[in-house]
Amino acid sequence: MNGNLVQKNRRSRRRRRRRSPWKWALAAVIILVVVLMTPFVPANEPTVHKKSTQPVSRPVEVLPENPQDSIEQDADKDQEETAQEEEPPSGSGEETKVSSRLVGESEAVDLSYFDDAVFIGDSRMEGFKLYAGLGNASYLTSVGATVDTVAAKATERLSSGAKVSIMDALAQKSFTKVYLMLGMNELGWVYPDLFAEHYGALIDQIRQIQPNAVIYIESILPVTQAKDDEGYYVNNDRINQYNELLMELAEEKEVWYLDVSEAVEDESGKLPADISFDGVHLKPEGCKTWLTYLTTHTAP
Repeated sequence: MNGNLVQKNRRSRRRRRRRSPWKWALAAVIILVVVLMTPFVPANEPTVHKKSTQPVSRPVEVLPENPQDSIEQDADKDQEETAQEEEPPSGSGEETKVSSRLVGESEAVDLSYFDDAVFIGDSRMEGFKLYAGLGNASYLTSVGATVDTVAAKATERLSSGAKVSIMDALAQKSFTKVYLMLGMNELGWVYPDLFAEHYGALIDQIRQIQPNAVIYIESILPVTQAKDDEGYYVNNDRINQYNELLMELAEEKEVWYLDVSEAVEDESGKLPADISFDGVHLKPEGCKTWLTYLTTHTAP
């Protein structure tokens, strides 16, 4: 009987051992939960340092022995900075162009100076011929003349009766001075540089015909304020642009530039209405002023 009891106890213990694995499973679940609830910190996570509550050490500014020296230094610095701000950058802003070919004022010459001179130009030059009182000079002028038509359009009548261009007529006689007044009729050209190019070609042609002549380019005269206000291509801004090109051309071709405009313009750079017929062409008093300017502005 005792033997049966022993065997029964042994079987009971074996059955308990068989049921014990659920404890291990429970333990594994608990461990897993603990792991999941623990915050994960990557190995490369930068360490966050708490803001230091210690005061930051700052350099100590050494004050000058004499406070007045510091004030004067600050004032000098302010003046330098102001001067730098006021000084325009190199090459910027409007600059007055001075040409080495610009004819300056000189002692007045006698009207006989123009005995061997020829005046070539458009209707403004024709007005000069009529009203200036300079009858001893020669004139080759045409209403509507341009730097192109003076060589291409037959406007001049020779003694033989033949009608030729201004350039062909120029070849009929020798001159020592050539005065040019062109550009008013070209103000409507789309490309101002083309005007300068054709004007340069004209000068080259004159040099071939009159190799010993001194060549003067006369500035395009301004128009009146009323004419300027019409909003037409004939305006003073356009005229000033063309005159700058003519001054540059005088430098390039080594001819002389006469700023005749300064003789007849008012303080605002416009043609005074009282010396003009129509805002463009000069009355006799304006032409006489023009001539006086030419007598006091001759090439050296």
